[in-house]
Amino acid sequence: MKGTRTALMRSDTYKNYVFLHIGIVFYSFIALIAKQASGYNFFSFEFLMFISIEFFMLAVYAVLWQKILKKIDASTAYSNRAAAIIWTLLWGAIFFQEELSINNLIGAAVIIFGIVMVVKEDE
Repeated sequence: MKGTRTALMRSDTYKNYVFLHIGIVFYSFIALIAKQASGYNFFSFEFLMFISIEFFMLAVYAVLWQKILKKIDASTAYSNRAAAIIWTLLWGAIFFQEELSINNLIGAAVIIFGIVMVVKEDE
């Protein structure tokens, strides 16, 4: 019986981490919208449209983040949120043809290492 309970707890933990990282990927898309808005004149229709989308997405993310914090410790959630930087680098390269430098890749590796250290400590 104990083994089954442990397996269920592990399954819930993985689901919570997947939920957390879905939220983080969603959060990283907000940076894409902001960058897109920056390409238009201030107060133009396009600028206002992208800023409105950004505010809406931030509101959705705020609710999502509160749901995440109910399931995962705040220290773990906030340390994992640094993964948004990695996603933002990836989106910049894909959607805006930005180049990834060696410093970007080293920084991403440091972030991943830090996240792994925090998650391992929580286990």
